[in-house]
Amino acid sequence: MRIILIGYGEMISSLLLGCLENGHEVVGILRHEQIQYNSFQRFFKDIFAPNELLTLINKYKIPQIKAPSANSDIFFKRVLKLNPDIILVGSWSEILSKKIINLPTIASINCHPSLLPKYRGPNPYYETILHGEKTSGITFHLMTEKLDNGAILAQKTVEILKDDTGGTLRTKCAYEARKALKELLEGLEAGTTIPIQQEETLATYFKRADFEDCLINFNDTAENIYNQIRAFNPWQPCFFIHKNCFLTVKSSQIGTKTTQPPKSIINKTNTDLTIATGNNTSIILKKVKLYKQPFFNSFYIKNCIKIGDFVQ
Repeated sequence: MRIILIGYGEMISSLLLGCLENGHEVVGILRHEQIQYNSFQRFFKDIFAPNELLTLINKYKIPQIKAPSANSDIFFKRVLKLNPDIILVGSWSEILSKKIINLPTIASINCHPSLLPKYRGPNPYYETILHGEKTSGITFHLMTEKLDNGAILAQKTVEILKDDTGGTLRTKCAYEARKALKELLEGLEAGTTIPIQQEETLATYFKRADFEDCLINFNDTAENIYNQIRAFNPWQPCFFIHKNCFLTVKSSQIGTKTTQPPKSIINKTNTDLTIATGNNTSIILKKVKLYKQPFFNSFYIKNCIKIGDFVQ
């Protein structure tokens, strides 16, 4: 089949490899750099900091579609000429218009990294870990003009291990999508795939996280803090504040039982801090970095953070 890809990151790279491994023709790809950067910025980024997707594009000589948006007239006209059977999306920042969705002869399909209808939204990798889920997965679904709500074509489950981070879960989901693509495309080509409508009563949606979502509250349980820190890894270190200094944390470990009140420092080394939490259990914060000068603006500090309400 003739396939056009839209996306960025590990997911679209895995989908590209899955298409090629199963003998399908990728007739064009729109990568996020086309809409994220101007031509001058993109040129230098591609020369000095090429990512995995660009490396694959160059290796397999995949034609790039140059357009300012997936909903632009330029993209529409170029896709129309390519006459694709499928538009396949893996990680994208735009909701496609009906005009674009209806272009391919078979379907426009999104690969969403959760078990829909749960965890709709921009980054279910960290949300599933943040909420203590033991499993997640990938869902191939028909695209509509509503976010992540189209009929389901295929789903695969991914186990979330205790030491998984948002980043490792992303890698697992991308790999599972690559494996699942063979069966999906074969079913679509043969006309045997039956779309199943999502159960709206089970749907959950989470917006894009803000910096304040990375703010550690030591009145919370050690397990919740542990999940918070690993959920945002590697995108954003979680942080807390002490006397107008910002301390960031990249990883953590649940400690032992303690009778100390929440926020109390139990132990400290050059890089680690052990702090009491709200459920009489300590949390060991690893690779703590201190920033004496605030790296947030004063408006954010004044309106979003209560200075002094943390570790004393």
